[in-house]
Amino acid sequence: MALAEAFPTTLVELGLVDCSIGDVGGLALLAWARTAVDARMICVEGNDFSADVKSGFADLGRERGSLLFVV
Repeated sequence: MALAEAFPTTLVELGLVDCSIGDVGGLALLAWARTAVDARMICVEGNDFSADVKSGFADLGRERGSLLFVV
C-alpha cells in the first residue's frame, strides 16, 4: 500500500475505518506503525484483514503499551 509508505512517522493518530484494505495494505500499515514511534492510536476497523494480520496489530499493541489499535 503506497499510501502507508507516504505517512510521516510523526503522526500521532491514524484512522482508516471501512476502507476495504486487505492484507497487503494491512502489512504495509504494520510496517509503518513499527516506525511511527509517536503514534498513540490507529483505528483500522471494518477492513478486510485476515486473522493473521489482526494478530500482528494486536502483537504490536502489546509490545508498545502506549499505542492503541482498534481493529
